Amino acid sequence: ENTHLSSYNGNYTTFMKKRKVEIELRKKRFEDYEKDKYYYGAVIGPVAGRIGNGVFSLEGQNYFLSRNNNGNCLHGGEKGFNKVLWDVSMEDNGDCKSIKLNYFKRDGEGGFPGNVDISVKYILNENEFKLEFFGLTDKRTVLNLTSHCYFNLNLNSGNDVLDHFMFINSDYTMTIDRYGMVTGEKFLSEGTSFDFKKMKKIGAAFDFKSIQVKNANGIDHPYLLKKNSKPSAILMEKTSGRQIEVYTDNSCAVVYTSNFLEKKKHFAVCIEAQEIPDDINISGGRYTIIEPGKPYVRNIKFLFLL
Repeated sequence: ENTHLSSYNGNYTTFMKKRKVEIELRKKRFEDYEKDKYYYGAVIGPVAGRIGNGVFSLEGQNYFLSRNNNGNCLHGGEKGFNKVLWDVSMEDNGDCKSIKLNYFKRDGEGGFPGNVDISVKYILNENEFKLEFFGLTDKRTVLNLTSHCYFNLNLNSGNDVLDHFMFINSDYTMTIDRYGMVTGEKFLSEGTSFDFKKMKKIGAAFDFKSIQVKNANGIDHPYLLKKNSKPSAILMEKTSGRQIEVYTDNSCAVVYTSNFLEKKKHFAVCIEAQEIPDDINISGGRYTIIEPGKPYVRNIKFLFLL
């Protein structure tokens, strides 16, 4: 397996070197990433997901963010971490190769408080690909990082992912409104089209009688993850026999079935391990507030069975 990385937005793409088979959507040229509106493979931050009305309050002060999605702040706003240049360093320890990205977010950048030292380390070890996220702030702020990779395990076929099988280690799904904004409410997914506790086809969830499916034009929902020995998620494509297992210490995963992709809807699926979107307004920042002297540390691991 080979890995490509852009210092522009922290983007990486993975593909099978020996088989010449790609499994992740990517752009062909650097210029395409500059114009990209769909976050292809990018590091997402300072806060993944939507922040309602582009505003939040912290320690009695309101912080106003750029509103780039129906009056809300999506994935950090107009210039999130997908639109910045990262410093890149590389390590090669035999079978284990790693790339470290660093970015210094200044106080007030994008409307978010605090100078925050951010690093993302990509570690490739045979068929295991790990992402280590780290943040250290000098001021109380919010941070919720993820990676926005679009997977299609049979990409060269030209088919969408509705026949991919998926497992999500979750009992509860959070609801969204018609703008994709998380409402703060959750529902028991068992017995609904959103239930992926047993492996099933992604397309089986597309019950357009459901207001939640209509709101997203598919799936674009946070799944609250269970903490046990099982993977957080599994994605499988039977024709090729390819499979990805996802492991994370985040509390949720937003599953997005590329409902508004420019070329072809539902052509890929993102499993974005992160904390609950708009957590700062929903719970007062229980999962996403970070403080000086207390580093933000999160991990995502992809295990490729190819």
